[in-house]
Amino acid sequence: MERLLAKADVFIQNLKPGAIGKLGFAIDRLRRDYSKLICVSISGFGESGPYAARKSYDLLVQAESGLASVTAPPTHRRVSASRSPMSRPA
Repeated sequence: MERLLAKADVFIQNLKPGAIGKLGFAIDRLRRDYSKLICVSISGFGESGPYAARKSYDLLVQAESGLASVTAPPTHRRVSASRSPMSRPA
C-alpha cells in the first residue's frame, strides 16, 4: 500500500471514523508522509456528533432517510434504490 500511496494523487476512504488509522493509514500521517497526496474521508454520519461512530452502508442510509419508502409504488414490494430500475443503465 505504501508503494501505491507514493505514486498516487488522491487517497479516498469511506471506512468508519478511526478505522483507517487502526490499519496504519491515519490521514494525519498520510498528509505528513505524502505532502502532495489529496486525502478524502467520507463517512455516513460525519466525524463528530452522536452518530459518528456508527457504520454506514447503502440499505441503512436508505432506511434511515426514508428513501426506501419511495422506491416503489405503494401497491408494490419495496426494493433497494440501488436495485431499482431507475438505477440501472439503459
